[in-house]
Amino acid sequence: MTAQRATLNGGGTGFQSVNRDDAAANTATSDLIDILDGVDIPIVVLGRDFVLVCFNEAAAHLLRLSPSDVGRASRDISALAGLPRLEEQCNQVIASGIESRADFRDGDKWFVMRISPYAKGDRHVTGTVVTFTNVTALRASIDQAIYERECIKAILNTVADPRVVLSADQRILLGNRAFYTMFLELASWRTQLKEMLDGSHAFQAVEVDHVFPGEGQRTLMLDARPLSVPGHSERRVLVSFQDITAQKQAEVANDLGAIGERKEELRRSEAFLAEAQRLSLTGSFSWRVTTDEITWSDQLYRIFEFDQSMPVTFELIGTRVHPEDIPLLHDMIERARGAGADFEYEHRLQMPDQSIKYLHIVAHGTRDEDGRLEYIGAVQDVTARRLAEEELRRSEADLHEAQRLSHTGSWKLDLSSGKVSVSPEIFRIYAVNPDKEIASSDFWFDRIHHEDMQRVRERFERCVAEGLEYEADYRIVLPDGTIKYHHAIGHPVLDESGALREFLGTAMDVTEQVQARIALENAFEEITRLKDRLHNENIALKEEIAQASMFEEVVGASAALRAVLSRVTKVAPTDSTVLLTGETGTGKEMIARAIHQRSRRSSRAFVSVNCAAIPVSLIASELFGHEKGAFTGASGRRLGRFELAEGGTIFLDEVGELPAETQVALLRVLQEREFERVGGNQTIRTNARVVAATNRDLDAAIAAGTFRRDLFYRLNVFPIEIPPLRERREDIPLLVEYYIARFARKAGKRIRGISKTTLGLLVSYPWPGNIRELQNVVERSVVVCETETFSVDESWLSRQPHSPQPEAHLDLGKLVVQEREIIEVALRESRGRVHGPSGAATKLGIPGSTLESKIKSLRINKNRFKT
Repeated sequence: MTAQRATLNGGGTGFQSVNRDDAAANTATSDLIDILDGVDIPIVVLGRDFVLVCFNEAAAHLLRLSPSDVGRASRDISALAGLPRLEEQCNQVIASGIESRADFRDGDKWFVMRISPYAKGDRHVTGTVVTFTNVTALRASIDQAIYERECIKAILNTVADPRVVLSADQRILLGNRAFYTMFLELASWRTQLKEMLDGSHAFQAVEVDHVFPGEGQRTLMLDARPLSVPGHSERRVLVSFQDITAQKQAEVANDLGAIGERKEELRRSEAFLAEAQRLSLTGSFSWRVTTDEITWSDQLYRIFEFDQSMPVTFELIGTRVHPEDIPLLHDMIERARGAGADFEYEHRLQMPDQSIKYLHIVAHGTRDEDGRLEYIGAVQDVTARRLAEEELRRSEADLHEAQRLSHTGSWKLDLSSGKVSVSPEIFRIYAVNPDKEIASSDFWFDRIHHEDMQRVRERFERCVAEGLEYEADYRIVLPDGTIKYHHAIGHPVLDESGALREFLGTAMDVTEQVQARIALENAFEEITRLKDRLHNENIALKEEIAQASMFEEVVGASAALRAVLSRVTKVAPTDSTVLLTGETGTGKEMIARAIHQRSRRSSRAFVSVNCAAIPVSLIASELFGHEKGAFTGASGRRLGRFELAEGGTIFLDEVGELPAETQVALLRVLQEREFERVGGNQTIRTNARVVAATNRDLDAAIAAGTFRRDLFYRLNVFPIEIPPLRERREDIPLLVEYYIARFARKAGKRIRGISKTTLGLLVSYPWPGNIRELQNVVERSVVVCETETFSVDESWLSRQPHSPQPEAHLDLGKLVVQEREIIEVALRESRGRVHGPSGAATKLGIPGSTLESKIKSLRINKNRFKT
């Protein structure tokens, strides 16, 4: 206001300047402006000609006025020109002398603009004073109250049941649409509403029957509750009307339904009772003693097998009662008439088909107000129970007899009481009087032999403490000193909580079995001694026979054969591994058997394995066995040849045909004396002596990579080369005679001699098939021979000269290349097939397993020949 003051005083404007007063008036105006600046309400003073006389700081901030605006007309000041009808209202105030009000909005704020007349002392109005009051908060609270009232009305209108708010004098302040459509007069409840508002007691809800236009009569539940607003002393009432018509109708329907349900329940109960009586074979009756009126249930008719139309009398009942029990029935009737007390008894019925029924009767006597006696009772058909009891008694008798015959008694120990109960057989076994009550377990333990007592007692107490199965063998001592042998077992019985309740068991007198076993053991010892003596005699006899004829099937006397037999004699008693070499058919297996017969293992098995005759995929299983599931078709465990030859000798014929992986396993057997079954992980030790044989050149196979060098060294501990038959021609006559005798005996023929031509022919023949070929020729000749002189058809002997092995050194590398080319040609012709009639092995004349091994060692891809 400093600038304003300077303008007013210096320019001669202001109140005094307008009225041309003196300096004192100017001073008074300056003081008034200072006072107005201290007021927060914006104040503007206008002259009669709407000229801005002065304003305070609050007005300057609100209307954005400046000191230069003083003395200017309001219409020329943009802030004042924007006020609605300012000059028009100022004119009316100056003319009438009555203040005027109008709303004014500045942004989001609302003001009430108040225009008051300004007059001098002579009451002459010289201008107007305009004030601006901020009513933003008041206006917002009014809008909120209006909004909330409208929300309440909207909420009330969404309620289907009528609602109304009454003032303290029970005027309607607010109601929803449902209330205004029901036309209900509330006058009859005004007293109760007033008492509720006074606080004397709560409003008690009442039911009202009201007729709605177009809907008919409905039942309403009228309830009321007081309403109070914090800060307002006036109390109001909320009256609600709940339509309970459907509920009332449901209650009526429920009452009717309940009556129907009770009737149905009664009918079901009667049906259940009848069914229960039928299932339990129990009928009910009533008997009025004074009139002898008897009423039976349907089941009782069925038990007696009477028609339900027949009236029940004691005479009718007597027709079914067993003749022996009729006196009992009459006695029961007479006592019941006089005593009037409850009774219970059993009797029998004899049915028309002569079958017998057992009945159990229970009755209760009652008296009415006049003292008349009536019995209500039940009759149960207990035939099945009586028969079961009799069967149980027979079963118990059979059990006791079975226990007596088997010398087996039963016992039971009750853990809670420590009482022991036993069967009659236990008394007989222990030689105890059955009339003697013995409930303590100590009595039975004291009968145990003193050497067995502590062991048995500790075992039993441990089983009881831990709930284990009990089993023990011990001796008992009878009062006369007799010793018996017992075998006892016990089983723990648990209750529902898992706690041990009792022990059940049996005790068997096994004295006869033990004595028989002892006698059998003594006899077995005697048999063992006799067997050992017989074994020793057998060994001596074998040695004697061996000395007489150690090589029964090895026939010949040539120097070459004697050299072989000499080496056999030296190596046989040892456990050294022997490698037999030589051409096919020279009798390598006979030499292997001779080695076994002369060894310390002759009493054990001699197992022969032809390695070339077993498929490659099965050779490991054949030698070492396999476990169940080791491969497809392995349905169970199978022992291998090494296990079968345990302690004896295993002969590996054609050992050069073994595949590479089997060679590794065999090397482990020779080095470590152990192996594992195929598919197994358990190491098995072996004590079988190995004798191997081959007709292959193993040195060439090692060079070609088809045979392991280390395995060769393990097999070649003691080599023996069997000479071919062409190198021992002097043995041919002996061999021919030996085979003629053997085959003639089998064929039932008598051959006395050999023609000289035939013998010369046989001696001169080179025998490329060796002894096997000679044996076959002799057998064939014996079969076709029709005279007593042996002869051979010369056409049976091939005259192709024998080509001995070249002694010159071969180029092994070139040999391997040639062998590879030959195999590839055969595979190409057979389209990659190895086995079968059209396979490469058949074309090459070698076993399929041998060809598979060569293909693998030469790294030939046979799949590329398949089309």
